[in-house]
Amino acid sequence: MSADSSPLSISFARDGDGVLVVALTGELDFLSAPDLCARLSDIGGEPGNAVVVDVSGLTFIDSTGLNSLVAGAQAIRATSAIVVAGASKHVARVFEIVRLAETIRVESTIEDAMRAAREDSSASSS
Repeated sequence: MSADSSPLSISFARDGDGVLVVALTGELDFLSAPDLCARLSDIGGEPGNAVVVDVSGLTFIDSTGLNSLVAGAQAIRATSAIVVAGASKHVARVFEIVRLAETIRVESTIEDAMRAAREDSSASSS
């Protein structure tokens, strides 16, 4: 990590409808990737959750970080709806290059992601 980089911060909050929002802030790189993957994988054990991963606070993501996001999201998707949202221009470009939206639902805004997560969760529980 360089002197001007910021470590990854991961916070969790549940909205009134039960959607779990995982907010990522800082840099998602080879140093922070294992922690993110483990924490997202832990969520995967809770069936029926709707999860939104808010990446609007990410300032940087590398390939290791991207892999951890995908692996953690796949663990969640096994039992719950998951949507990634809020990517900055830089992070969105990385998502576009690797075609993340072909693997995980990606929405541009948190509001759209919350709506999509609720819809996906309702559809899978029907």
